[in-house]
Amino acid sequence: RLALAVHDIGQGQFAAARAHLGAADAMRARDLTTALLVAWSYAGQSDLRHALDALDRVRDRSLIAFRDYHAGLIAGLLGNSGEAQRRLKSAYEADKNSLRFVDAYARVLAAQGDVAGATKVYQDFSVLVPHHPLVEQALAQLNARQPLDPLVRSAKDGAAEALYGLGSAGSRQGGDELPALVYLRLSLYLRPSNDLTAVTLASLFDQLKQGDQA
Repeated sequence: RLALAVHDIGQGQFAAARAHLGAADAMRARDLTTALLVAWSYAGQSDLRHALDALDRVRDRSLIAFRDYHAGLIAGLLGNSGEAQRRLKSAYEADKNSLRFVDAYARVLAAQGDVAGATKVYQDFSVLVPHHPLVEQALAQLNARQPLDPLVRSAKDGAAEALYGLGSAGSRQGGDELPALVYLRLSLYLRPSNDLTAVTLASLFDQLKQGDQA
């Protein structure tokens, strides 16, 4: 059902995707994967209210930053810049060591004209992780007064980002690698040109001693 839902999101069949996910209220309340994909399916239909409602059913304190990150991306995609900044700031302040949270928050600040604020967010992260290529590229663009592209341009991109986040977290935790492999492969299906997902998947195959796949 997960694979079918992802296929439908890729085809723009958002209601069909939700049907495959079996998006009952009880399930959405406890299943982060379902909540994220249901939310992005509503985003594909430009329905911000239902998208945020699906995400806000996630109440686990350890998941709130991840929840707000995706809520901010959806709000930004659908044109609600105030909600996007509020949610992405919440995610960033919860974990300033997360590159994705840093990058998304800085980009929304830059999009709203706060170049100084965006630059500081990146520079603060550079103290923790010097010379990160993504951060250095973004800072160079800001210094040249060039606009920063949004992290996601469509609901399909957003669903891919959700699956990447789940797979990336799973690959770092160790143990059963199968769920991480599934999430990362599905993410790459939706967004085949994403280098970060490809590198993460290759690293996981390397851990599994599957050099050819890596």
